[in-house]
Amino acid sequence: MKLYLTKLQNCGSLSRSEAEACFEQLFGSQVSDEQIAELLISLSAKELVTSELLGFLDYLSENSKPCQLEAEELFDVCGTGGDGKNTINISTLTAFTLAAMGEKVAKHGNYSASSSVGSSNLLEALAVPLADSAERAREIFDKAGIVFLHAPLWHPKLKRVAAVRKSLGIRTVFNLLGPLCNPATPRFQLVGTPSLASARLLAEVLFAKASGTERKFAVIHDNNDYDEISLTAGASIFLNFAQIEISPSDFGQTLIDPESLKLPASMEEAVAVSNRLLAGLGDAAHASVVAANTALALQLRYPERPLKSLHEHAIETIRSGKGMQVLNTLRSLA
Repeated sequence: MKLYLTKLQNCGSLSRSEAEACFEQLFGSQVSDEQIAELLISLSAKELVTSELLGFLDYLSENSKPCQLEAEELFDVCGTGGDGKNTINISTLTAFTLAAMGEKVAKHGNYSASSSVGSSNLLEALAVPLADSAERAREIFDKAGIVFLHAPLWHPKLKRVAAVRKSLGIRTVFNLLGPLCNPATPRFQLVGTPSLASARLLAEVLFAKASGTERKFAVIHDNNDYDEISLTAGASIFLNFAQIEISPSDFGQTLIDPESLKLPASMEEAVAVSNRLLAGLGDAAHASVVAANTALALQLRYPERPLKSLHEHAIETIRSGKGMQVLNTLRSLA
């Protein structure tokens, strides 16, 4: 570990095999909390490279629980978090909307490390079951068409670093790794990050992981530094590694006020906002933003359909209240 720390602190980079070995050390019993914190800070202070993330993912994949769902056309929608925008839970509500539209979803997520309301925090407050085994995941998925995979339950090794990560209160390499290590290996993946450099890096990693498969992905960098489409500005999208620019007009929308997406740091308000939107009674700006992210995810599966048409379809679904039906089905399985 000292050798890896020295290399990183001298602005060096780890090879893929070194990165995997580094994580093996990180999660070992011989490493102190102080060394874990030092490594996470060192990684946060440097420009990460593709070989490092691939090596870290190799370790996490080898040490995760298997999760095989009977669905080829599977979606995941997950941001890296840490954008500091304190918005409504856009990716979680997008997952519900996709399921309400009949798509199959296995959303990977976690508690928040640097804000008050993460995906798993909200789901627990909504009384949604978080699958903790392959059998439980299949049971929920088969009945609801959607399952939420709480990362620590599928990557038991993460427990070793959870307290240190929380104590640091900063974005760490695990923010980037989270969207990449869904144990269900979804075919269609929408990932968001507030940094353009991170978006490019994630696209490189996803491109390498997708090589030789039919997996398709889009990585979002919103130009106002959100980790999802916000409609407060345009966005750079790495679509299966090709970089494109999109604007609210591509969804048939105009710019919205960033203030309309903010959520007070209150779980009660997060639950209320989510319930209203899923019931078809949510704020227009909230519905439009969730629909925009839904549309971009859907275009991975239906590339011939324009974003505007997909956005309109998503809005219709949101206003129908079908999302609440999905939520109630999940609650009945708790």
